[in-house]
Amino acid sequence: MADLKISDLSAQQREVYQRAKGAKDSQNYGYVITLMKPMLKVLPTFLEGRQLLRAASIQQFEGLSKMKKSMIGMSVAAAAMGLNKKDPAEAMAACEEVLTVDPFHKAANTKLAEAARQLESLETAALAHLTIKQGHPKDTANMHTLAQLYMEMGQPQKAEQMYEEIVKVNPADGEAVSGAKNASAARTSMEGRWETSEDYRGILKDEKQSIELEQASKVQKSEEAILEQIEGLNAELEQQPDSLVTMRKIAQLYEQLAANTDPNENYEMAAQWYYYTWDQGGRADGAIEKKYDEMGFKRIDTRMAELRP
Repeated sequence: MADLKISDLSAQQREVYQRAKGAKDSQNYGYVITLMKPMLKVLPTFLEGRQLLRAASIQQFEGLSKMKKSMIGMSVAAAAMGLNKKDPAEAMAACEEVLTVDPFHKAANTKLAEAARQLESLETAALAHLTIKQGHPKDTANMHTLAQLYMEMGQPQKAEQMYEEIVKVNPADGEAVSGAKNASAARTSMEGRWETSEDYRGILKDEKQSIELEQASKVQKSEEAILEQIEGLNAELEQQPDSLVTMRKIAQLYEQLAANTDPNENYEMAAQWYYYTWDQGGRADGAIEKKYDEMGFKRIDTRMAELRP
């Protein structure tokens, strides 16, 4: 399910969105929330609508006194009990019950990002991680996730900036230093290709090649760089053997590697690491369990494809 744009909405939905925009301009943030929450239940991947809702909820939250902010904990805790829904659209709606009260709530934003990825809405996932960054600017684990997401989205310039911000917070973060170099190389490569021609499609033989290049630009990390990252993360895991974040990053890198190299071997490695992460986390994270199952099915699919005459 791709991100929806305003042009994808019905006339009635566009009218509601425009009213919400007008309410935000008038600083009537409560009305924006009233209008946009029901719409996003129906249109969970409507990115501009969620951006509008998030902006309104942040403005409303920042306008609260310290006393009122301290009093919202109980209402947020009650709403957070609904975050574990398996259906991604339902999970996103549950997240908004928390985020419209406390837009910087880490667990709700993290769950929103996971659910958005299930619906292939990477821009929405990025919005969730950006919101965490705004509320928790020293959270380098979140910033690493966001940088990797930018690379996946084919936006190496943003990834490079994010890695540089991580280094400012923690100059000893070798993964961020390496990530910045990889992102810089990818950005330079992309810029070089586009600047060699006034119209980059002119260097391609036909439209099919153009589409393939646009899709390939989303995969910025070379096999060598991914293996180097995995090696670095394994070293980190030796120092912090209980780090679920590191375990999950390794699983994600093997999954990414499977798209470019031996899929059987790398989907198997990804499955093992997702299972290990899920198991070490007390088998409580349904999203990781689902990724483990997904890797197993992908390995079966690739094997079956090889066996077909």
